[in-house]
Amino acid sequence: MVCLIFGEEPLQKIEAIDAIRQRASQQGFDERITFTADASFDWNQLEQSFNSLSLFSNLKLIELTLENGKPGASGSKTLLSITSQTQNDTILLIHGGKIGQDVQKAKWFKQLEQLGVYIPCYPVEGHHFTKWLSARCQQYGVSLLPDAVKLLAEYSEGNLLFAKQEIEKLSLLNQQEVISAEWLEHTLLDQSRYTVFQMLDYALQGNTKKCISVLQRLKAEDIEPNIVLWALHKEVATLNGLHAALSQNKSLDVAFKQEGVWKNRIPLFKSALSRINAAHANALVCQLADLEVALKSFKLKHPFTAFAHICVSISLPTPNSSPLNHFINESL
Repeated sequence: MVCLIFGEEPLQKIEAIDAIRQRASQQGFDERITFTADASFDWNQLEQSFNSLSLFSNLKLIELTLENGKPGASGSKTLLSITSQTQNDTILLIHGGKIGQDVQKAKWFKQLEQLGVYIPCYPVEGHHFTKWLSARCQQYGVSLLPDAVKLLAEYSEGNLLFAKQEIEKLSLLNQQEVISAEWLEHTLLDQSRYTVFQMLDYALQGNTKKCISVLQRLKAEDIEPNIVLWALHKEVATLNGLHAALSQNKSLDVAFKQEGVWKNRIPLFKSALSRINAAHANALVCQLADLEVALKSFKLKHPFTAFAHICVSISLPTPNSSPLNHFINESL
């Protein structure tokens, strides 16, 4: 069985990956092995893991983070080899960021897709986002008047992860009454003293001091680390996508539209683009992928320290080249 999950919408990816893990666990796939395919990855490790006998269970789930969806010549060869060795005792889950038609048309991708399922995770926008909000509110037993749904959509700006968190809060604060826009606005303003949005805006502006200050307050308010991680990943992936578009001689306007950058945030990304080159943006994407694996496997003891490192790297004009490995399995 093969599951391919790629896209730029974080909540859909989180829920899809978690659903597969949960289903696999229910069916007895008790051993989970994780890999991240960065530039130095040894693809032989993946093939050996796929073919070796499990030490802890007869069934195993192998996860591969392939952030840009491009395994290169060596990786493509390994993945094609795996397609000819499909086993009922192994589930292969490959996930990463946004991919284009070039990846989806690649031989390795098409052959793996035939062995399982491909789940694309696209941004939910416009009336589709409003419908998603209404459905999620119903799931949590939250009743919003139409003007309140509209306000929540504007406040969330298409961020499903943030919207989900706010709906969960509303389910705890108001379990019976129908919520009006006036009540919701007061509640949102009261809760949003220190938001992930503020932290990201300061990072993109290059305001390191305020960015770290907000991050510290978010930690004090016990915000879920996954929310901060995926928010950082989304912004860095957007920067990476903008550089890719510019490298294809596309105009900034076209690049911003292609990456779904909201009009009021264009100046922030222009500021970041002036400091962060393509290589730096790509390196940040890889670092965040490593942090995701570490966080999911409970090896990241101090996630907010690692997030601070990423924030500094985004906000400063010169890339911070210090490795992130010491954040994993180390006491800081």
